[in-house]
Amino acid sequence: MCGIAGIFNLAGGRINRAVLDNMTDILAHRGPDGRGIYIDGGIGLGHRRLAIIDIEFGAQPMSDSTNRFHITFNGEIYNYRELRRHLETKGHTFRTRSDTEVLLHTYMEYGENCVERLNGMFAFAIWDSAEHKLFLARDRSGIKPLYYAMAGDNFIFASEIKSLLLFPGLKREPNLKVLGFYLAHYQTVMGDETLFKGIHNLPHGYCMTVIPDKLHWRCYWKLPVVPESEKEEKTEQYYIDGVRELVTKSVDRQLISDVPLGAYLSGGLDSSILVGLMADKMDSQLKTFAIGFPEEGFNEFKYSGQAAAAWGTDHTQITMEEDDYFKAMGELIRFKDAPLSVPNEVPLYLMSKILKERITVVLSGEGADELFGGYGVILRSPIDYYRSRMDLPKNQRKLLNNALMRLYGKTTFDSELDHFLSVYRWFNQNDINSIFDRNVLENYHEFTQIADFWRRRFNAVDELDLYNKYLYMMETVHLPCLLNRLDVTTMAASVEGRVPFTDPELLHFVSYIPHKYKLHWNTSFHESICMRLNAMEISETLDTTKYILKRSFVDKVPPDILFRKKYSFPVPLDRWFTKSLSQLFLDLTMDGVPDFFDREGLLKWASGNYDRDKALKVWMAANVLMWYKEYFTKSESFKMPETAVA
Repeated sequence: MCGIAGIFNLAGGRINRAVLDNMTDILAHRGPDGRGIYIDGGIGLGHRRLAIIDIEFGAQPMSDSTNRFHITFNGEIYNYRELRRHLETKGHTFRTRSDTEVLLHTYMEYGENCVERLNGMFAFAIWDSAEHKLFLARDRSGIKPLYYAMAGDNFIFASEIKSLLLFPGLKREPNLKVLGFYLAHYQTVMGDETLFKGIHNLPHGYCMTVIPDKLHWRCYWKLPVVPESEKEEKTEQYYIDGVRELVTKSVDRQLISDVPLGAYLSGGLDSSILVGLMADKMDSQLKTFAIGFPEEGFNEFKYSGQAAAAWGTDHTQITMEEDDYFKAMGELIRFKDAPLSVPNEVPLYLMSKILKERITVVLSGEGADELFGGYGVILRSPIDYYRSRMDLPKNQRKLLNNALMRLYGKTTFDSELDHFLSVYRWFNQNDINSIFDRNVLENYHEFTQIADFWRRRFNAVDELDLYNKYLYMMETVHLPCLLNRLDVTTMAASVEGRVPFTDPELLHFVSYIPHKYKLHWNTSFHESICMRLNAMEISETLDTTKYILKRSFVDKVPPDILFRKKYSFPVPLDRWFTKSLSQLFLDLTMDGVPDFFDREGLLKWASGNYDRDKALKVWMAANVLMWYKEYFTKSESFKMPETAVA
């Protein structure tokens, strides 16, 4: 796991060594164990190394024996041993034990098609000096980040945006369209766009070729789009056996490491499954970690302790105080180059810093909710849309309308997209109108493109029913946001985070499992009595989320954990609202706000009627203000937190 950066002068001009040095060294937190620079005429590659495999000989940038090909790589290739054996039958010889060298030779053998053969998490760039071509690629799920921009004649890329911002002359301007997307959905990725105009995010499952006169993108992989009618009905046991085999196989792959390895153990289903499988395979006592808050109801220590006892792990429970949380927010924003996506990023960051004292690689359960149907309210909500359009007897219609009003504040929806944005949204149009400057609202029409963004994605999977559409959106849009969260919070502490539930074989297999095995009615009776209830009232009361995953590991997880409701790592923002959170928000608005905000409207909105999401929304607005002050009102040359500097 590492940090990469590079410059390709398309006009053939020479690379400024000092600039590449700066772009590389600001990524020191991603790679404190080594540093490398390769420059040849108009190409420059930089690398900061976090040594995981072949600690002694895996330095980068790495070149082949002919000095034609050169690579800078961030990630892990889990099937590198199989690839190496295959390449050796084709005459390739190797000088190291590293997966980096195997990746380089896989490109030498298969060219741009090498990406289809990789099982892992990766972002890399390979320079072909003979063809004067730069090839970049990113893994299927978006676990490892890769950003790029054009600055005059220079194509620049890096693992983090802050590295690109150090390139002289690169204009720094906020992207209001993506800012609107963040406020609506608390994510910071909108397709290939970022919060900085002109800086792009290479989409997951894409590769890119750069030559002096052209930039070419190719989607080499996407999650299968499988209508329910095309899913072959097999027995429940078939799916149980398949899920168990593939999850186990993925964990086995991801235990490769030459440095100490452990796991997050939240006390939920996903992390408990991983810990159980890891404990079976590891020779030494597994180290596990959990974090929570002292406020009642805001930690899962009871359940993480049960799982740790069941598997005999060396377990560490960390309590985070309110003051620690707010002190760390600004620091983490400087690592992320963006507002935080979800409130629990801060405790994950603190936990990563603490566990770094004992391990360097940590396995985490991201991906299971998106893959197996864990977001019960969102994924059950299509029933509300379908019933809202049914012709029902008057008494049933009254009961249903009351249920819909309780959740949505309305009883009808203009379209599938209107319904989706009613259930998957934070800032609504009234919020936007309250906080943005009037001139911005009147003259800036790109906010409407947020709906267009979702419309394009809905149209691309038009053959799916609404249940599978929502699941597909969670897998392809929501999950990359959470994977970015994991990357930022771990790499800020020089820790490698791995996610077994994103294994490509597992993703493919689960795409063909019928939806009823993911979100499963408890009985036919439970399904029949739901007319007076909405999705929130139905979820995990009348149905079971992640049903097939639970059935696959029923013998591996303590019963109290297996059957408990989903617990989404809450942060006590509501309890902090009248004290720390409100004070932070007021302090941030004291010296003015970005010109796209209306300061008076922002203050009035924050102090207005308190609803169930107000604390979260104020937290999001505070994040935007902190991010803007850091990147647009301070000096153009900013410094990282001391913990980021090697």
